[in-house]
Amino acid sequence: INVTEPYKLDLHPVDGLRMEAIYNVNTHSYEEMSIDLDVYNNGSQKTTIAFHLEGTALDWATTPDNTPPINKTDNNPYRSHIIVDIPEADTTAGEYTLVVNGTSTADGSIYEVLAFTIVVPARYDITLNADPLSVDLTPGASKTIQITVENKGNNDDTVILSHNMPEGWTGTFDNGMDSREVAIP
Repeated sequence: INVTEPYKLDLHPVDGLRMEAIYNVNTHSYEEMSIDLDVYNNGSQKTTIAFHLEGTALDWATTPDNTPPINKTDNNPYRSHIIVDIPEADTTAGEYTLVVNGTSTADGSIYEVLAFTIVVPARYDITLNADPLSVDLTPGASKTIQITVENKGNNDDTVILSHNMPEGWTGTFDNGMDSREVAIP
């Protein structure tokens, strides 16, 4: 007796299972990514493959449409695309997962699962502002200048503030020192 499997599903990532997000400094956003999958049905009968997505990057991805009917001689492999769009420039740096489930619509017990890792790299963007920006002082006078440190990146950082005063001048930070370490989330 010659028995053949009616459906045999395989999903193959075209560019690997790990990808790093690219931040565009001109648009202040992450570039859209595309995950390409080659979908194989090496069984003897045609089936459509339906997709379901899960994982921590689920909300960033568009679920691909079902494939047309495929088998080992028709449309095999079929290339499917998943678009990943990281929504916010301040998305926390780290690794996120996108799990792709492909299931035969003819037989739900036939499925394949792939887990992709999407890496959002740490991005540092520190700004300093002073108020006032300049002062006119007479000898013996003093002035307080407020310095604001802002982190527009996606990772915590620490900044060390210091000053370089002209000879004969003195200056201290509110900690009474010539420098000040500031942790900014």
